[in-house]
Amino acid sequence: MKKIYSLVSCLALSGILSAQLSNQVNTQSQKINRTLNTQGKSTKTAINAKTASIQSAWLNYNNDLATVVGNTPAPNATYLFPDSTVQVDFGGTLGDPSIHSIGNILDLKSIYFQPKITVNNYSALTLDSMSIEYFYERKTASSVTDTLLVYIYTNATAANMPTYYYPGSMANYGVDTVYFKGMPYTYSSNKPSASGAILKKVLLTTADSAANGSMKDFLVNMTIPAGKLVGCGIAFKPGYTYTVSQNISATANTFGFTSYEEKGANTFASYIETHKPAYANADWNCSQIANSSVRYNINTLGYNGLYLPNWAFTQAYGFENHGIWYKVTNSNVGINELEANGATLGQNVPNPFNGESTITYQL
Repeated sequence: MKKIYSLVSCLALSGILSAQLSNQVNTQSQKINRTLNTQGKSTKTAINAKTASIQSAWLNYNNDLATVVGNTPAPNATYLFPDSTVQVDFGGTLGDPSIHSIGNILDLKSIYFQPKITVNNYSALTLDSMSIEYFYERKTASSVTDTLLVYIYTNATAANMPTYYYPGSMANYGVDTVYFKGMPYTYSSNKPSASGAILKKVLLTTADSAANGSMKDFLVNMTIPAGKLVGCGIAFKPGYTYTVSQNISATANTFGFTSYEEKGANTFASYIETHKPAYANADWNCSQIANSSVRYNINTLGYNGLYLPNWAFTQAYGFENHGIWYKVTNSNVGINELEANGATLGQNVPNPFNGESTITYQL
């Protein structure tokens, strides 16, 4: 079933921040009606609070926000395919897939992650693994292997995530201006334009078949520099050849992803101000898509060379927060970490204690 959504935008680049976005255009995003059986990921945390402390947790912005705030997100799913030349089945109606890569920016400093893991601007973390909520249906021989191409990077290079903004956002988001981190995109290769990105090739076989949803885990083992954001772009690479207008739902393999409307169907997501460091709950988390307009470099609003952020769309948009999960480890959350970053605790005087004692410290 096809639905038409409005994309609110206008983009001009000027150094660090973009100029205002104000135009409006219709863009296609197709939802698939199906029951999804994804279970999410359990959090496993091990803590030794004295010295060599370790915290490890599975994080997903949609899930953790809902847990803290009490929202009931609405799940949606649609196809992910590298181009729009084929046909897929949208509940009995054939159409071309219009989302060709999905993107996500992970801000570990979000208040919604803090119940699970301790994050600051001084300690590097490790991205151990990732997982994606998906559906996958096969019609080809078992010898055919499809692939997920997962590009992962950070903003250690600032140009990997330039900052943009939309003014006039009070009615939709409760603030005058929405700021977000952009994800530069290379349309010719359908992937993020990011310096230092690592590529994980995740193989999909008959064993991964899941018409009504599952989760695909894969190892990453990447260091996240202290205080930095994580970006990822995910695309599907079929292991079979296909022809123009082929109905691959009936004759080949199809892959799709799960995403959520944060507050339920036909609502806007919650925007947390990100551009003022004084805001304790500043948050850059954002899910994005590369649709056909940027895939073919024909977007008329200045988005060519960029993924489209969830903030660009009107309230009927169904893919606000993707089902992408990150297993992150912080192995530096004890006293040793504090001392390594300049905090010292002196010896109590007198020693042994005699009625009263003085302890010197430095932060």
